[in-house]
Amino acid sequence: MNDSMPRVLLLDDDASLLRALSRQLNEYGFDVTTSISAAEATAILGSTKIDALVCDNEMPGTTGFQFLAGIRTRFPDVKRFMLSGTILDRNAERAVAELGVTRVFHKPCDSQTLCAAIEASMNLTASPAPDAVI
Repeated sequence: MNDSMPRVLLLDDDASLLRALSRQLNEYGFDVTTSISAAEATAILGSTKIDALVCDNEMPGTTGFQFLAGIRTRFPDVKRFMLSGTILDRNAERAVAELGVTRVFHKPCDSQTLCAAIEASMNLTASPAPDAVI
């Protein structure tokens, strides 16, 4: 594991999406860890330095909103991104405003745009993300 590579945690209950996104983010230069459950993701966050989290909104047993609300104060330095195939724009705006989500991406999302947003969030932490809902 290379400490200079930003570490990204992908949380989604869709294993095939996790594999595809993980491969693409690795190719972009990120050190990627994946999780298929909120409980597992919480354990990873507690034991590993994670720079950014990409979280699905629709998961069995919880939502991305619930998960992000639960970790926001425990892991305030982790940049948060949300993926959703069903989220409404007003809910996406709420995620940005209330949960500290940097950006919400509608599925399917362009991996290059996601990678660029993650990278920008780590380099430009003082500036709000333009066009927070994609």
